[in-house]
Amino acid sequence: MPIDYSKWNKIEVSDDEDDTHPNVDTPSLFRWRHQARMEKMAQQQQEKEALEKESTNINDQINQLRSKLEDNSIVGEERDSYEKKLDQFVSQLNEWKDKEKKFEEMLKHEPWNVDTISTEKFSKSRINKPKVVDNKPVTAEEAHENMQNVITKYSKEIDLFKKCQNVSEISNYLRNHPELACEEVASCLTLDALNHAILEEDKDLIRVATNTQYIQYIIQLATELKIPPNTSAMVNRFFDKILSNNEAFKKDHEIQLTEFLIRLRNRGAVKREEALKDIEDEEREARIKASPGGIDPQEVMNALPDELKECFESRDMSKMKHVAETMDRDVFKYHFQRCIDSGLWVPGGNDDGAEAHEETAE
Repeated sequence: MPIDYSKWNKIEVSDDEDDTHPNVDTPSLFRWRHQARMEKMAQQQQEKEALEKESTNINDQINQLRSKLEDNSIVGEERDSYEKKLDQFVSQLNEWKDKEKKFEEMLKHEPWNVDTISTEKFSKSRINKPKVVDNKPVTAEEAHENMQNVITKYSKEIDLFKKCQNVSEISNYLRNHPELACEEVASCLTLDALNHAILEEDKDLIRVATNTQYIQYIIQLATELKIPPNTSAMVNRFFDKILSNNEAFKKDHEIQLTEFLIRLRNRGAVKREEALKDIEDEEREARIKASPGGIDPQEVMNALPDELKECFESRDMSKMKHVAETMDRDVFKYHFQRCIDSGLWVPGGNDDGAEAHEETAE
Protein backbone atom coordinates (compact mmCIF):
# COMPACT_ATOMS: atom_id res chain seq x y z
CA MET A 1 0.00 0.00 0.00
CA PRO A 2 1.56 3.35 -1.05
CA ILE A 3 2.21 5.90 1.68
CA ASP A 4 0.32 9.20 1.48
CA TYR A 5 2.83 12.03 1.87
CA SER A 6 0.32 14.79 1.12
CA LYS A 7 0.03 15.85 4.75
CA TRP A 8 3.65 16.99 4.61
CA ASN A 9 3.00 19.39 1.72
CA LYS A 10 2.41 22.49 3.86
CA ILE A 11 4.97 22.98 6.59
CA GLU A 12 6.03 26.47 7.64
CA VAL A 13 9.41 25.69 9.15
CA SER A 14 11.73 27.37 6.65
CA ASP A 15 11.96 30.83 8.23
CA ASP A 16 15.67 30.50 8.88
CA GLU A 17 16.36 29.47 5.29
CA ASP A 18 14.23 32.06 3.46
CA ASP A 19 16.03 34.57 1.36
CA THR A 20 15.28 38.17 2.36
CA HIS A 21 16.07 41.53 0.84
CA PRO A 22 19.42 42.95 1.94
CA ASN A 23 17.65 46.00 3.38
CA VAL A 24 15.36 43.84 5.59
CA ASP A 25 16.46 42.99 9.11
CA THR A 26 16.20 39.19 8.90
CA PRO A 27 16.11 38.44 12.68
CA SER A 28 13.39 41.05 13.21
CA LEU A 29 11.37 39.57 10.34
CA PHE A 30 11.63 36.07 11.79
CA ARG A 31 10.59 37.33 15.25
CA TRP A 32 7.59 39.12 13.73
CA ARG A 33 6.50 36.01 11.84
CA HIS A 34 6.84 33.89 14.95
CA GLN A 35 4.87 36.38 17.05
CA ALA A 36 2.13 36.50 14.42
CA ARG A 37 1.89 32.69 14.45
CA MET A 38 1.71 32.60 18.26
CA GLU A 39 -1.05 35.23 18.33
CA LYS A 40 -3.00 33.29 15.72
CA MET A 41 -2.63 30.06 17.71
CA ALA A 42 -3.77 31.84 20.91
CA GLN A 43 -6.83 33.16 19.08
CA GLN A 44 -7.64 29.66 17.80
CA GLN A 45 -7.32 28.30 21.33
CA GLN A 46 -9.75 30.94 22.60
CA GLU A 47 -12.21 30.03 19.85
CA LYS A 48 -11.89 26.36 20.80
CA GLU A 49 -12.54 27.09 24.49
CA ALA A 50 -15.52 29.29 23.57
CA LEU A 51 -16.98 26.45 21.49
CA GLU A 52 -16.51 23.98 24.33
CA LYS A 53 -18.14 26.36 26.82
CA GLU A 54 -21.06 26.93 24.45
CA SER A 55 -21.52 23.17 24.06
CA THR A 56 -21.51 22.66 27.83
CA ASN A 57 -24.12 25.39 28.38
CA ILE A 58 -26.42 24.08 25.66
CA ASN A 59 -26.21 20.47 26.87
CA ASP A 60 -26.87 21.57 30.47
CA GLN A 61 -30.00 23.42 29.38
CA ILE A 62 -31.19 20.43 27.33
CA ASN A 63 -30.65 18.03 30.24
CA GLN A 64 -32.52 20.32 32.64
CA LEU A 65 -35.48 20.67 30.29
CA ARG A 66 -35.63 16.93 29.60
CA SER A 67 -35.55 16.28 33.35
CA LYS A 68 -38.48 18.65 33.86
CA LEU A 69 -40.46 17.07 31.02
CA GLU A 70 -40.10 13.66 32.66
CA ASP A 71 -42.34 14.98 35.44
CA ASN A 72 -45.88 13.97 34.41
CA SER A 73 -47.37 16.56 36.75
CA ILE A 74 -46.25 19.35 34.39
CA VAL A 75 -49.05 19.86 31.83
CA GLY A 76 -50.67 22.52 29.73
CA GLU A 77 -48.96 25.78 28.85
CA GLU A 78 -46.04 25.12 31.16
CA ARG A 79 -45.23 21.85 29.37
CA ASP A 80 -45.62 23.50 25.95
CA SER A 81 -43.21 26.23 27.06
CA TYR A 82 -40.59 23.66 28.13
CA GLU A 83 -40.98 21.72 24.86
CA LYS A 84 -40.58 24.91 22.84
CA LYS A 85 -37.42 25.84 24.74
CA LEU A 86 -36.09 22.30 24.27
CA ASP A 87 -36.58 22.55 20.50
CA GLN A 88 -34.71 25.86 20.49
CA PHE A 89 -31.74 24.44 22.39
CA VAL A 90 -31.66 21.33 20.19
CA SER A 91 -31.55 23.64 17.18
CA GLN A 92 -28.71 25.60 18.81
CA LEU A 93 -26.87 22.33 19.43
CA ASN A 94 -27.12 21.41 15.74
CA GLU A 95 -25.80 24.85 14.79
CA TRP A 96 -22.96 24.40 17.26
CA LYS A 97 -22.06 21.05 15.66
CA ASP A 98 -21.81 22.77 12.28
CA LYS A 99 -19.51 25.44 13.75
CA GLU A 100 -17.39 22.77 15.42
CA LYS A 101 -17.09 20.85 12.17
CA LYS A 102 -15.97 23.98 10.27
CA PHE A 103 -13.48 24.85 13.02
CA GLU A 104 -11.97 21.34 12.97
CA GLU A 105 -11.79 21.46 9.18
CA MET A 106 -9.97 24.78 9.40
CA LEU A 107 -7.48 23.37 11.91
CA LYS A 108 -6.97 20.31 9.75
CA HIS A 109 -5.83 22.43 6.79
CA GLU A 110 -3.63 24.71 8.86
CA PRO A 111 0.03 24.32 7.81
CA TRP A 112 2.39 23.00 10.45
CA ASN A 113 5.04 25.30 11.84
CA VAL A 114 8.03 25.11 14.13
CA ASP A 115 5.75 25.39 17.20
CA THR A 116 3.30 22.64 16.22
CA ILE A 117 5.21 20.12 14.14
CA SER A 118 6.55 18.39 17.24
CA THR A 119 4.27 18.27 20.29
CA GLU A 120 4.29 15.85 23.18
CA LYS A 121 1.26 13.58 22.91
CA PHE A 122 1.74 11.80 26.22
CA SER A 123 4.28 11.53 29.00
CA LYS A 124 4.75 8.77 31.50
CA SER A 125 7.20 8.32 34.35
CA ARG A 126 7.80 5.18 36.33
CA ILE A 127 9.07 5.21 39.89
CA ASN A 128 9.94 1.99 41.61
CA LYS A 129 7.92 1.64 44.77
CA PRO A 130 9.30 -0.05 47.88
CA LYS A 131 8.07 -3.56 48.37
CA VAL A 132 5.41 -3.79 51.05
CA VAL A 133 6.13 -6.41 53.66
CA ASP A 134 2.91 -7.85 55.05
CA ASN A 135 3.40 -8.05 58.81
CA LYS A 136 -0.26 -8.10 59.75
CA PRO A 137 -1.03 -10.31 62.76
CA VAL A 138 -2.74 -13.57 62.05
CA THR A 139 -4.82 -13.80 65.23
CA ALA A 140 -6.71 -11.33 67.42
CA GLU A 141 -4.32 -12.08 70.29
CA GLU A 142 -1.33 -11.16 68.14
CA ALA A 143 -3.07 -7.99 66.96
CA HIS A 144 -3.77 -6.96 70.56
CA GLU A 145 -0.21 -7.74 71.61
CA ASN A 146 1.19 -5.77 68.68
CA MET A 147 -1.02 -2.78 69.53
CA GLN A 148 0.10 -2.88 73.18
CA ASN A 149 3.75 -2.94 72.10
CA VAL A 150 3.28 0.11 69.85
CA ILE A 151 1.33 1.98 72.54
CA THR A 152 4.01 1.24 75.13
CA LYS A 153 6.77 2.34 72.77
CA TYR A 154 5.10 5.59 71.68
CA SER A 155 2.88 6.36 74.70
CA LYS A 156 4.30 9.85 75.19
CA GLU A 157 4.02 10.76 71.50
CA ILE A 158 0.44 9.43 71.33
CA ASP A 159 -0.62 11.46 74.39
CA LEU A 160 0.79 14.63 72.83
CA PHE A 161 -0.83 13.88 69.47
CA LYS A 162 -4.24 13.57 71.16
CA LYS A 163 -3.93 17.22 72.19
CA CYS A 164 -3.52 18.58 68.63
CA GLN A 165 -6.34 21.06 68.02
CA ASN A 166 -6.38 21.66 64.24
CA VAL A 167 -5.08 20.41 60.90
CA SER A 168 -1.99 22.61 61.11
CA GLU A 169 -0.95 21.12 64.46
CA ILE A 170 -1.82 17.60 63.26
CA SER A 171 0.21 18.08 60.07
CA ASN A 172 3.27 19.44 61.88
CA TYR A 173 3.20 16.73 64.54
CA LEU A 174 2.79 13.79 62.15
CA ARG A 175 5.47 15.17 59.82
CA ASN A 176 7.81 15.07 62.83
CA HIS A 177 6.47 11.71 64.06
CA PRO A 178 5.43 9.69 60.96
CA GLU A 179 5.77 6.46 62.97
CA LEU A 180 2.35 7.22 64.51
CA ALA A 181 0.62 6.75 61.13
CA CYS A 182 -0.23 3.07 61.63
CA GLU A 183 -3.21 0.82 62.37
CA GLU A 184 -2.13 0.24 65.99
CA VAL A 185 -2.15 3.94 66.89
CA ALA A 186 -5.44 4.45 65.00
CA SER A 187 -7.01 1.62 67.04
CA CYS A 188 -5.64 3.12 70.27
CA LEU A 189 -7.08 6.55 69.45
CA THR A 190 -10.43 5.02 68.46
CA LEU A 191 -10.69 3.31 71.86
CA ASP A 192 -9.78 6.58 73.58
CA ALA A 193 -12.46 8.42 71.58
CA LEU A 194 -14.97 5.72 72.53
CA ASN A 195 -14.15 6.23 76.21
CA HIS A 196 -14.88 9.94 75.81
CA ALA A 197 -18.19 9.01 74.14
CA ILE A 198 -19.09 6.70 77.04
CA LEU A 199 -18.33 9.47 79.56
CA GLU A 200 -20.17 11.99 77.33
CA GLU A 201 -17.08 14.22 77.10
CA ASP A 202 -18.05 15.66 73.73
CA LYS A 203 -15.26 18.21 73.32
CA ASP A 204 -12.54 15.61 73.90
CA LEU A 205 -14.45 13.11 71.74
CA ILE A 206 -14.48 15.44 68.72
CA ARG A 207 -10.79 16.31 69.08
CA VAL A 208 -9.54 12.71 69.39
CA ALA A 209 -11.92 11.46 66.67
CA THR A 210 -10.65 14.17 64.30
CA ASN A 211 -7.02 13.24 64.93
CA THR A 212 -7.88 9.57 64.43
CA GLN A 213 -9.46 10.35 61.06
CA TYR A 214 -6.26 11.93 59.73
CA ILE A 215 -4.26 8.80 60.55
CA GLN A 216 -6.94 6.69 58.86
CA TYR A 217 -6.73 8.91 55.74
CA ILE A 218 -2.97 8.36 55.54
CA ILE A 219 -3.38 4.60 55.97
CA GLN A 220 -6.06 4.53 53.27
CA LEU A 221 -3.92 6.48 50.80
CA ALA A 222 -0.89 4.30 51.58
CA THR A 223 -2.98 1.18 50.95
CA GLU A 224 -4.02 2.49 47.54
CA LEU A 225 -0.41 3.32 46.67
CA LYS A 226 0.82 0.06 48.22
CA ILE A 227 3.49 1.71 50.33
CA PRO A 228 3.96 1.82 54.14
CA PRO A 229 1.92 4.61 55.80
CA ASN A 230 4.33 5.33 58.68
CA THR A 231 7.04 6.99 56.57
CA SER A 232 7.96 10.65 56.13
CA ALA A 233 7.41 10.39 52.37
CA MET A 234 3.87 9.09 52.81
CA VAL A 235 2.87 11.58 55.53
CA ASN A 236 4.34 14.54 53.63
CA ARG A 237 2.67 13.45 50.41
CA PHE A 238 -0.73 13.25 52.11
CA PHE A 239 -0.60 16.65 53.80
CA ASP A 240 0.88 18.36 50.74
CA LYS A 241 -2.02 16.97 48.74
CA ILE A 242 -4.84 18.00 51.11
CA LEU A 243 -3.40 21.42 51.88
CA SER A 244 -3.22 22.22 48.17
CA ASN A 245 -6.88 21.22 47.70
CA ASN A 246 -8.17 22.25 51.09
CA GLU A 247 -11.81 23.10 50.26
CA ALA A 248 -12.59 19.79 48.54
CA PHE A 249 -10.89 17.82 51.31
CA LYS A 250 -12.57 19.86 54.05
CA LYS A 251 -16.04 19.08 52.69
CA ASP A 252 -15.33 15.34 52.44
CA HIS A 253 -13.63 15.33 55.86
CA GLU A 254 -16.65 16.92 57.57
CA ILE A 255 -18.97 14.26 56.15
CA GLN A 256 -16.73 11.36 57.21
CA LEU A 257 -16.08 12.88 60.65
CA THR A 258 -19.81 13.33 61.26
CA GLU A 259 -20.46 9.68 60.38
CA PHE A 260 -17.56 8.57 62.61
CA LEU A 261 -18.87 10.63 65.56
CA ILE A 262 -22.37 9.20 65.12
CA ARG A 263 -20.99 5.65 65.29
CA LEU A 264 -18.88 6.50 68.35
CA ARG A 265 -21.77 8.19 70.18
CA ASN A 266 -24.14 5.32 69.43
CA ARG A 267 -21.58 2.76 70.54
CA GLY A 268 -20.79 4.88 73.61
CA ALA A 269 -24.46 4.95 74.60
CA VAL A 270 -24.66 1.15 74.32
CA LYS A 271 -21.46 0.66 76.33
CA ARG A 272 -22.66 3.15 78.95
CA GLU A 273 -25.94 1.25 79.38
CA GLU A 274 -24.02 -2.02 79.63
CA ALA A 275 -21.68 -0.53 82.24
CA LEU A 276 -24.58 0.82 84.31
CA LYS A 277 -26.31 -2.56 84.12
CA ASP A 278 -23.11 -4.30 85.24
CA ILE A 279 -22.83 -1.90 88.19
CA GLU A 280 -26.46 -2.47 89.10
CA ASP A 281 -25.99 -6.25 88.89
CA GLU A 282 -22.89 -6.09 91.09
CA GLU A 283 -24.68 -3.92 93.65
CA ARG A 284 -27.68 -6.27 93.61
CA GLU A 285 -25.46 -9.31 94.16
CA ALA A 286 -23.74 -7.51 97.05
CA ARG A 287 -27.09 -6.64 98.65
CA ILE A 288 -28.32 -10.22 98.28
CA LYS A 289 -25.08 -11.58 99.72
CA ALA A 290 -25.36 -9.27 102.73
CA SER A 291 -29.04 -10.06 103.40
CA PRO A 292 -29.95 -12.76 105.99
CA GLY A 293 -32.31 -14.65 103.70
CA GLY A 294 -30.71 -14.08 100.28
CA ILE A 295 -33.25 -11.51 99.10
CA ASP A 296 -32.47 -8.13 97.55
CA PRO A 297 -33.67 -5.45 100.03
CA GLN A 298 -34.12 -2.96 97.17
CA GLU A 299 -36.54 -5.29 95.38
CA VAL A 300 -38.38 -5.95 98.64
CA MET A 301 -38.68 -2.22 99.32
CA ASN A 302 -40.01 -1.53 95.84
CA ALA A 303 -42.60 -4.32 96.19
CA LEU A 304 -44.00 -3.12 99.55
CA PRO A 305 -47.54 -1.72 99.71
CA ASP A 306 -47.48 2.08 99.87
CA GLU A 307 -48.62 2.31 103.50
CA LEU A 308 -46.00 -0.18 104.64
CA LYS A 309 -43.31 1.45 102.52
CA GLU A 310 -44.13 4.80 104.13
CA CYS A 311 -43.53 3.28 107.57
CA PHE A 312 -40.03 2.19 106.57
CA GLU A 313 -39.21 5.48 104.88
CA SER A 314 -40.41 7.58 107.85
CA ARG A 315 -39.21 5.05 110.45
CA ASP A 316 -42.42 5.69 112.39
CA MET A 317 -43.11 2.69 114.61
CA SER A 318 -46.55 3.92 115.61
CA LYS A 319 -47.54 3.91 111.94
CA MET A 320 -46.04 0.45 111.60
CA LYS A 321 -48.20 -0.81 114.46
CA HIS A 322 -51.27 0.83 112.97
CA VAL A 323 -50.62 -0.75 109.55
CA ALA A 324 -50.12 -4.14 111.19
CA GLU A 325 -53.51 -3.82 112.84
CA THR A 326 -55.42 -2.57 109.77
CA MET A 327 -53.76 -4.43 106.85
CA ASP A 328 -54.78 -7.92 105.81
CA ARG A 329 -52.95 -10.22 108.18
CA ASP A 330 -51.56 -12.58 105.51
CA VAL A 331 -50.40 -9.70 103.30
CA PHE A 332 -48.64 -7.97 106.17
CA LYS A 333 -47.08 -11.22 107.33
CA TYR A 334 -45.75 -12.00 103.82
CA HIS A 335 -44.15 -8.59 103.29
CA PHE A 336 -42.85 -8.28 106.84
CA GLN A 337 -41.15 -11.69 106.60
CA ARG A 338 -39.50 -10.60 103.34
CA CYS A 339 -38.29 -7.46 105.12
CA ILE A 340 -36.68 -9.66 107.78
CA ASP A 341 -35.12 -11.99 105.17
CA SER A 342 -33.70 -9.06 103.20
CA GLY A 343 -32.35 -7.28 106.26
CA LEU A 344 -34.69 -4.30 106.06
CA TRP A 345 -36.02 -5.29 109.47
CA VAL A 346 -33.91 -6.77 112.24
CA PRO A 347 -36.03 -8.79 114.71
CA GLY A 348 -35.58 -7.68 118.32
CA GLY A 349 -34.08 -4.36 117.28
CA ASN A 350 -37.24 -2.45 118.22
CA ASP A 351 -39.86 -3.52 120.71
CA ASP A 352 -42.75 -1.88 118.87
CA GLY A 353 -41.88 -3.53 115.56
CA ALA A 354 -41.33 -6.90 117.19
CA GLU A 355 -44.64 -6.54 118.96
CA ALA A 356 -46.42 -5.74 115.70
CA HIS A 357 -44.82 -8.76 114.05
CA GLU A 358 -45.78 -11.07 116.91
CA GLU A 359 -49.35 -9.82 116.84
CA THR A 360 -49.65 -10.69 113.15
CA ALA A 361 -48.08 -14.07 113.72
CA GLU A 362 -50.72 -15.08 116.31
